[in-house]
Amino acid sequence: MPRPPLPPAPEQAPLYHESFDEDYFLGETNSELIIPGLGMLDESWSGYALQRSDESVTPFVVPALNDSGQTNVTSDIGGALRWWVMPFWSSGAGPGTPATLLELDAVSGAGSACAWSLQVSADGSTVVLFSQTGTGMQEVLQAPISWQAASPHNIVLDYGPQGTALFLDGALAAQGAAVASVPASVAEMVLGSTLSGTNTAGADFEEFYSFGSWLTTNNVGIYYSMTASEAALGPLAPGEQGGGGWG
Repeated sequence: MPRPPLPPAPEQAPLYHESFDEDYFLGETNSELIIPGLGMLDESWSGYALQRSDESVTPFVVPALNDSGQTNVTSDIGGALRWWVMPFWSSGAGPGTPATLLELDAVSGAGSACAWSLQVSADGSTVVLFSQTGTGMQEVLQAPISWQAASPHNIVLDYGPQGTALFLDGALAAQGAAVASVPASVAEMVLGSTLSGTNTAGADFEEFYSFGSWLTTNNVGIYYSMTASEAALGPLAPGEQGGGGWG
């Protein structure tokens, strides 16, 4: 059963936060939930997590601007994204095809174009960030990984016209060039798949945050140290009581 969600971390206010816990209630015993128009939610270390493991899924889209015109994602000036991922594959064997962790798209009417994409290589050994350039999609940065199936990992991506920085499990893993900017009026962030719902991550997504400015090494390290032990617990095991909290 899902472990009760953690309270919010004491930190700068995010622009956007998705916990995937809208359908969670205390004492929930369902290990999975099917949400119409969204897909499957899995039991998690913090309520429920978004499952992105099917070959094709309904994409989870976060528009840069919400219906009220407030900013969810700073697609034009840069910012930071933070989330947890639990792969169903292990490094070496990998997902089998390039797996999308997230991507930013420019969408206008029926047309769309990918501005940049963070992916895991087909063999699961590398995280790679690609960005659109005048000559097509080019690699911006990459970092090696050694992940095991069903193990949670924290990802932070600082991005923008000034450059990029990737943190994995609380530590700086790679730095790179800038990514393409997209006007907020047409920008959409997609979690765990492409905009068409393909090239899925083969993983569960948990506690997704968007910030309007970069997270520092200190910011990243403090959050990870406060959260990693809880994430490692996973969902409540049969017969386990309690759970949750900063203890």
